[in-house]
Amino acid sequence: MRIVSFLGRKGGVGKTTNAHSAAHGLSMVGIPAAYVMTDDRELLNDEKRVYSIIDGRTVTQLEKAIATARQHAGAGVMVIDGGGNRAVVDDLLASISNLILLPFTADDDSVYVVATDLAKFPQAFALPSNWPTNSKAVNIDAGYIEKLEAQFPERILPPIPATHAIRDFVLSEFNGVLLPPAQRYCRTVARQVAVLLDAASEQPEQTAKVA
Repeated sequence: MRIVSFLGRKGGVGKTTNAHSAAHGLSMVGIPAAYVMTDDRELLNDEKRVYSIIDGRTVTQLEKAIATARQHAGAGVMVIDGGGNRAVVDDLLASISNLILLPFTADDDSVYVVATDLAKFPQAFALPSNWPTNSKAVNIDAGYIEKLEAQFPERILPPIPATHAIRDFVLSEFNGVLLPPAQRYCRTVARQVAVLLDAASEQPEQTAKVA
């Protein structure tokens, strides 16, 4: 079982929603997936979800989840939500992950933080998350991506357009129903994860690319 971690020092940039989206989207295309919750919050219910939720809120629980992933020889993916502003947890997860994704939003502070995280984790990819869909904003905010691309070529993923429907994932009693925009969002995240994981396994010495 391969491990994908959504990390980053800044909170509120989409680590949790993107981690859920990745687990859901991978399950939609037939890849078994589990989401690991590491924040000290209420454990979400997975009864109506197509993926499992694993409790990783304590060091012992997180270590158990990691050990399970390492021992499992199947084709599944464990998606770990690293939470925000926890450098020690990020360092641990980065050391055991097959893929590290750093979500960021279209604002100066988020771009600054993700740039420092990209420098810290040279194997990580930045994920423009909850990206504006307004045509004027898209043109303006493209500058953020261009700036990061100049510093970290081939490590900035295509932006994922914002959709309010994706927020249903963080509800404690998620009813299992996603609107079409949220389903598209999940498929987009899952595709990026799958392509990067496949590229990493086939070419471990090279930087993986998403078309």
